[in-house]
Amino acid sequence: MEHVLIIHAVKDYLAWKRVFDNAASLRKEAGVEAPQFVYLHKLEEGVL
Repeated sequence: MEHVLIIHAVKDYLAWKRVFDNAASLRKEAGVEAPQFVYLHKLEEGVL
């Protein structure tokens, strides 16, 4: 399985999340099965 890690800052998380959620059908059509979120504090804890 292929993986992609994208790290970026988001000024307005709620606005970003609304757009992200509305694009669910686009991700499904593109073959994205289940996006997973790892937050910065988890990266700092060595989760990845």
